[in-house]
Amino acid sequence: MKSVFLVIGYLVSLMIDLSLTEDSESLRDKEDRLTNQLKKKLPAVFPPDDIQNKEVVFSLGLKQIVEVDEKKNSWTISFEILIQYFSDSAKWDPEEYGGNEYIFLDDHSVWRPETALPSLIEMIGKISDRKQVLMYDGRVIAYDQDVTGVLSCLINVRKFPYDEQECRIRLMNRMPHRNWNVTVNPMIQEHFLSSYKDNFQWEVIKPMQFSIVKSYTQYEQTGVELTVRLKRRSIFYEFFLITPSLILYICSGFEFAIPVESGEKISFIVTILLAEMVNFGILQDIFPPSFDELPLLAEMIATQIIHIVTLSVIAIIVVHIYHSNIGLEMPAYLVKLISSKKLRCILIIPQEIPEKSNTIQPTEQSGKEEDGTQLNDNGARQLQQELEKFCKDEGTSSDDARDRLRDSQWKKMSAVIDRIMLIGHFIVVTVVILYFLIMYQID
Repeated sequence: MKSVFLVIGYLVSLMIDLSLTEDSESLRDKEDRLTNQLKKKLPAVFPPDDIQNKEVVFSLGLKQIVEVDEKKNSWTISFEILIQYFSDSAKWDPEEYGGNEYIFLDDHSVWRPETALPSLIEMIGKISDRKQVLMYDGRVIAYDQDVTGVLSCLINVRKFPYDEQECRIRLMNRMPHRNWNVTVNPMIQEHFLSSYKDNFQWEVIKPMQFSIVKSYTQYEQTGVELTVRLKRRSIFYEFFLITPSLILYICSGFEFAIPVESGEKISFIVTILLAEMVNFGILQDIFPPSFDELPLLAEMIATQIIHIVTLSVIAIIVVHIYHSNIGLEMPAYLVKLISSKKLRCILIIPQEIPEKSNTIQPTEQSGKEEDGTQLNDNGARQLQQELEKFCKDEGTSSDDARDRLRDSQWKKMSAVIDRIMLIGHFIVVTVVILYFLIMYQID
């Protein structure tokens, strides 16, 4: 009895499978018949004569900013292309074809407008997922996914790394003899923008701009233009390029804290100069070899280098004055400078360098107290008085006293130059930094 039921069950299942197979085959036949019918009604090379309103919708969708090359003025972009139109020849009744409301066809099985990207330099890889979809209401859709290409876009690095870049991507119709009305479908465009993947170096400024453009060459061509605006993420360059450069620039002032007699002033400032030159070399790898405007960052580092070179020259002069001018008579106007009480009050003249014999005392010959800011007989009388007091206080001969006095005066002069340059250094540093901060804020 059990065997009889098993046989009956097997026969029933076999009949069900056969019926489903027949239904599936009938659906496949209906789809093949629909495909053949559409291919006969719709031309593959020329546009159909019954395109509604002679209107073709072009649409571009941005997927990802792959790379922005400042040296080559090019953008590598991944994007999508969508083209659609309505044709009465593409309509069918879904009930006659097993409920099919859409069908996929091979590429170029039916006509699709020939398009061009004028700014395209190179197509990277093959276009994947290139499809054509026909809807029962007569809509023909052709779209290309994951199109990656190198586009020519002008890059302005004037305000690097706080710059904003703009690139206009055009999708033009290649059939100038056809008077097609090119439009942009906002709903489709909004859908394609949702597939954008963020870039670690660039931020897309939204909303993007879409417009219909015309090109007047040999023929009038129409198309759509997608304007993409990017803002550079500057944190990387701030941390690894700008901050080290500013730290080196500010630290160059420590050169004035190094005593002249230590012999390290020149080596310190030259080391700072070499470090700044390394930063300048890094900029050469970033920016193009020829451009209309110099980047502000390059101008700032170049200004810093010029300033530090000036400090190096001054350091050499100060060291030379400190060590190599012994035995030379100091001019009277320099004696007046290093003897000024006003400069000593504002710490231009260090308190620890002057000898006690260098302090100018009231003299009977002059009849009044001299403060170092006034000289008679072009300073000769004051020099003679200083020499006489130096001999008396130190108990030395006039020749030895004269040499030691000259030595003391020139060392004091080197200290005065160092202090004056220190004040000038901080003034220049402040002006340079404020100037470039203002320039970065100006549009």
